[in-house]
Amino acid sequence: MKPSLLLILMAAIPACSNASDTDPDASPFFADAEPSPTDATPKIDAEPERDDDAGEVPVSLRINEVLKNSPGPDDTHEFIEVFGGANLNLSDFSLVVLEGDIDSGSTVGVVDMLIDLGTTNGDGFYVTEFFGDEIENGSLTILLVRGLDPETVEGADLDTDDDGQLDTTPWQELVDSVALIDDPLNPGYSPNLLTDDLGGEDEEFVGASRFPDGMNTGAVTDWVRANSEGVGLEDLLGAGGAECDGCGDTPARPGRAVITPGASNEIVSAK
Repeated sequence: MKPSLLLILMAAIPACSNASDTDPDASPFFADAEPSPTDATPKIDAEPERDDDAGEVPVSLRINEVLKNSPGPDDTHEFIEVFGGANLNLSDFSLVVLEGDIDSGSTVGVVDMLIDLGTTNGDGFYVTEFFGDEIENGSLTILLVRGLDPETVEGADLDTDDDGQLDTTPWQELVDSVALIDDPLNPGYSPNLLTDDLGGEDEEFVGASRFPDGMNTGAVTDWVRANSEGVGLEDLLGAGGAECDGCGDTPARPGRAVITPGASNEIVSAK
């Protein structure tokens, strides 16, 4: 063998050995080899931390009590109450009250009232101011929403074809709702439909309360009819500083709700 050829072969042998031993991907003989750990998909050690309070609706945030027609000739103690966590900032939430009377001369689904919310008290209740004959005495739906479009105004028609279905929902999230219906022909824009036969009775009701607070099984029995005698309002000044004329003068019937704005709901017990 020629010396020059021997030198060429000796120089080539270590080069091939290094390639096969240290870099499998450099040789076609290692095409089916398992990738090394450094070539594998990077492992994620943990999920990113999440702020559970950021932008999430409190689980128990509910419309808790409604008085749409307070006793007395002037109707000065109407209100809506929301129940949730203690000292909870509800500035991103609103109450939207919709017209529900077909024969009222106005269109159903029209926004009657827009109510901005504040902060719940230490027991978890937020109650609106007392209204004087502003909340519908007939059929209405109350929606608790988050992120209401600031362009939404009272008088806006959210059910343009009057078919009982909302065509426009100008909010980010519907949190809760309840409809108080005094005529079966009137629409309610909520799965929670309270009618005049609430509690097995057959007369127009002035309001209702969840009992116990925040109860939400989806059944009508979550709600108790408010007493129409105004028991619970005796010492409270209403709209314009008015006293509740006649409130509490007559004992409330057992089984009805005591009117308790800003406090835990109660049921009138049998004596």
